[in-house]
Amino acid sequence: MSARRPQHRDNPSGVEAVWTRCAEHTEQWMDEALKPGRINCYTGPAGCGKTFTITQALMLRQHRIRAVFLDCPEQPTMKALLRELADLLGVEHKLTTSAHDLVLMLRDHLAPTEEDPRALCVVVDECQRMKSTACPEVMRSLVEHPKTSFSLMLVGGDGARTVLEAEPMLWSRMYLPVRFHPMDVEEVVEALPIYCPSLYGDVKPELLEWIDREHCHGHFRNWSSFTQRSQTVMEQTKRRKLTKDVAREAFAEI
Repeated sequence: MSARRPQHRDNPSGVEAVWTRCAEHTEQWMDEALKPGRINCYTGPAGCGKTFTITQALMLRQHRIRAVFLDCPEQPTMKALLRELADLLGVEHKLTTSAHDLVLMLRDHLAPTEEDPRALCVVVDECQRMKSTACPEVMRSLVEHPKTSFSLMLVGGDGARTVLEAEPMLWSRMYLPVRFHPMDVEEVVEALPIYCPSLYGDVKPELLEWIDREHCHGHFRNWSSFTQRSQTVMEQTKRRKLTKDVAREAFAEI
């Protein structure tokens, strides 16, 4: 398990971005996953670090990868998704432009350009929202079209894998399906002192196990919220060490 300086607006102070086992597996295969024409998916419960891991990995490669992040809207139509992608790529279009014409226009922009020769990666987050739509199939067709050259990353929470597996043509072309999961107790005990040494560096494993069992449940998003609130509680009450009493006060404020 390793750590890197995180780049995220919601991080507490004094923390490092911990690469959990799921994150390390993702990073290990990232260069292969980013080759043009590759389709990859990263699914699992909310708060397990999927989007954060992908964002960090792409930031480390921003000198050679141009990443476009698309948040899938609620109950998207194919046209709505294509319009979002066109806007992100700077493709001029009108409200009346049809989905068919948007596809034709996007084919000319989903590739490296003379102005920006970096490889292109399109990340679609919240892809579980694409249920019962033509969106998965149109994204697959764009990846595979001879005029395009980009990699596609589909990121989603609960239900995302079921949505993607329901599209046989898409799923059969999936290069790297990664399933994220909450940290187990051993990983929590290993990760937290790396994540925030000033708060967890000298804390006994039993306390970390108790906090995880009572509140965080192996989800890094929960640990991030707990860390931030515990720091505030300790600062306000002039306490220097994390204890069960501090933790209980932090629980009450989250």
